Amino acid sequence: MAYAAKRGGADDTDATALQFGPAFDKATALIISEVKDLIQIRVDSPLAPQPARRENIEKILEYCSKFDHYPGPNDSAEARRYVSHSIRPLSSSAFLSIVNRKEPYEDKLIFHPFEMAQLGNLCPDSVEEAKSLVPSLNKYDDDVIDEVLKDLSALRSSHF
Repeated sequence: MAYAAKRGGADDTDATALQFGPAFDKATALIISEVKDLIQIRVDSPLAPQPARRENIEKILEYCSKFDHYPGPNDSAEARRYVSHSIRPLSSSAFLSIVNRKEPYEDKLIFHPFEMAQLGNLCPDSVEEAKSLVPSLNKYDDDVIDEVLKDLSALRSSHF
């Protein structure tokens, strides 16, 4: 909000309403594990960054590794799959909650991309915690969120 006041415009962002402003219209919210994977690809590429920039990139990579909840080689993709439209079969009540939702997102995603990234990064332990941390989740049935949280927890615990 302070940024909007400095630039002289109204604040057009509200994460609780999934409104992020024009700067994020074409952006994708990522899970920290995905950021780590992308940076590692860049570091390992033949066009690796110059030594002056490499130190900063290695610090970012270290940070991402510290908070990487899905360290396996395919785990970030698997985590995203759990919170996206290709999720495993849901219970009938969870499925009905999705079908009856009034505002479907593009590509029939279960969650908005921001919500997916937040669930993957924050790793809440319960539906109540998830809804507290990400208020836009309040529109979903608890069964839907609970099944995703269980899947993400199982994926995390397979490595720790």
